[in-house]
Amino acid sequence: MIEYFEGKEKLITHKSKERNKELVEQAKKSRLQTDPLLHCDICNIFFIVIYSDMVNGYMDSLYITPISRIAEETLVITSDLVLICSNCHRMLHRVRPWLTIEQLKKSIKKVVV
Repeated sequence: MIEYFEGKEKLITHKSKERNKELVEQAKKSRLQTDPLLHCDICNIFFIVIYSDMVNGYMDSLYITPISRIAEETLVITSDLVLICSNCHRMLHRVRPWLTIEQLKKSIKKVVV
């Protein structure tokens, strides 16, 4: 058995750009009107079929232009976001430079069950 120490606390200070939760909620609300299952814009998965109603309305959001690249206090609208599942979100940020949405779409293997 190999043992490791975990849980050491440390103080970290850094700048972060604020995101507007209302923008994300409005994007989801708008999408739900035309897509009640809330599909991922990249892989087309929809969590509600797998996890039932406990995830109703759950989906990550991603700025098409990364928020790190926009100027301070930039006006953003719901169409500036894509709604994606947490798996695709994680895969986009797995490598540097980050993958584009199109690159990830092309890399997804088509699985037949």
